[in-house]
Amino acid sequence: MSVTADAKRTAQQGREGEDSPAQQKKEAEPKMRQEGGRAKNGEEQSKKIAQSNAKAAERAAVKATKNKKKSSWVPSRRTMIISAIVAIAAMGYRYYQSLPEARRLAAADQAFKIGNTYYEHGELRLAMHQYQLAISGNPLHADAWCNLGNAYSSLWQTMSEDQSMLQQAVYSYKKAIEINPRHVDAHFNLGVLFHTLEKVDLAIPEYQKAIELDAKHFDALSNLGSAKHKLQDLDGAIAAYQKAIGILESMNAEVVDQSQVSMLYYLLGTAMSGLPDERCADGPCLEQAAGKLRQALAHNPENEEARHALSALMADPNVTAASAKYIRSLFDEYAANFDNALLRGLDYQAPELLRDAVTGLAQTAGISQFDSIYDAGCGTGLCGPLFRNLTERLVCVDLSEPMVEKARERGVYDELEVADVLDSLRAYANASDPARHRTLHLLLAADVFVYTGDVAPVMAAAAAALRPGGYFALTLERLEA
Repeated sequence: MSVTADAKRTAQQGREGEDSPAQQKKEAEPKMRQEGGRAKNGEEQSKKIAQSNAKAAERAAVKATKNKKKSSWVPSRRTMIISAIVAIAAMGYRYYQSLPEARRLAAADQAFKIGNTYYEHGELRLAMHQYQLAISGNPLHADAWCNLGNAYSSLWQTMSEDQSMLQQAVYSYKKAIEINPRHVDAHFNLGVLFHTLEKVDLAIPEYQKAIELDAKHFDALSNLGSAKHKLQDLDGAIAAYQKAIGILESMNAEVVDQSQVSMLYYLLGTAMSGLPDERCADGPCLEQAAGKLRQALAHNPENEEARHALSALMADPNVTAASAKYIRSLFDEYAANFDNALLRGLDYQAPELLRDAVTGLAQTAGISQFDSIYDAGCGTGLCGPLFRNLTERLVCVDLSEPMVEKARERGVYDELEVADVLDSLRAYANASDPARHRTLHLLLAADVFVYTGDVAPVMAAAAAALRPGGYFALTLERLEA
């Protein structure tokens, strides 16, 4: 029996047990007739007395009727009990009616937690499904909207050609903010997404809102500094970096990532190095910058970016090229966002320019295919798809393992190697390895020599590695005076 039916049945029982005024009147009439009968069956009296009693009885009956109309109905104890049961039944009905919503909200929270677990294990599509379940159960679940944005954003970075992922990420973050305008993570993560897209003008307001809501959000301060640095607002960048450093250094050193502090000092030093000397209050800006870079190395001696910047700043004559550690450190961190930053942020065209040049060369030389193509500093493999049909053997070599793994995902290279290009080319010049000795037909280098400084060693190694009559196609940057 359903709760609703029980409530109706209880209410019906209550109506059947009540003494209504009409019922009371019906029961009173026999009583009045009985009283009249007793008056007629009394002792024989005089006609006058009988008439007097009859009139008195009539007056009493009229008075009783008037009093009955004026009186209010007083429920019996049984009626009161039944009424209480009806009220409790109604409360129970409302309670059980609310149970589906409570269960729905609980299920939404459970789906949200499962989604977080999937996300932490890199199962992005499964995480997205759980977050969507959470939102279907509770459309106002701001955290689920925010984390759905994180999942879309992460998936988009691995599938950069799918712009729908990017659009969904932006929509999800904005939905979380619409539901809860004080959602710090949604503001911050939306800023990070815009920053990744090189839309720093859109990222800055989101970072600023996150900082407004959480003044100790050192990640937002750090990213705000980076965004302002990119816009050449060096004063704004320096202020943000300094605040972030101050927060981290006020915390327990045991729980602080010292490499993050090191990176902030490195960024602070590079920002200061761009200011005129007189702009820094504590001495010449270059000296201040050098001091910040030394602090970066103090917090993390393996910070090759800081080491390289300090050497360049001090005009160290022994530094003629970026160190392998510096390049590896730089591109290991850059791998995830490399394609998006180059193709969308910088309108990168070096692979296409090389392809056009090589195609023209092949037509002129009558080459239908190259025996082998060596992609030096291949990075994430942007050249690979453009040159795949020009050779039967396509080799990718790069110093950064994460970059090589990105190149591997393209599925276009026959060989992939994590190595310094100079060392790798010298191996191809080694006569003791006949399988590799001077087997390279075409050598590619797209934006590699930006980091090499003195190109003479690489040129010599390339000449020794290429087969007789081989070709070397490369790009260089032109410095405007």
